[in-house]
Amino acid sequence: MQLATLRPLSIIGLAATLALSACSRELQPEKAMYTVDEYLAKPDVMATKLHECANNPGELRNNPDCVNVKEAVKRQGIGSLDKLRPLKLSTPGAATAEPDKGSQRSR
Repeated sequence: MQLATLRPLSIIGLAATLALSACSRELQPEKAMYTVDEYLAKPDVMATKLHECANNPGELRNNPDCVNVKEAVKRQGIGSLDKLRPLKLSTPGAATAEPDKGSQRSR
């Protein structure tokens, strides 16, 4: 091949290589600034971030901080499951309570 033909081909090859390498770069996932526990420990920061996320849910729905602050609000509302008292459920065969007479329909 002639030198005049090789030059444009090498430029095209270099441009294609650069374009492919730029496209194949993986974007670093966005990291949250605060964990759920940190938001719970800082109510003022939590309130500010919650307002920001609620004001722009279209763009921030999957933002790591918005996910964390929403989870913190849920935990704050119901509390941690570790802190719940045990349910006192009756065991099978235990004495059953009589049905409430006020809940029966009169005919």
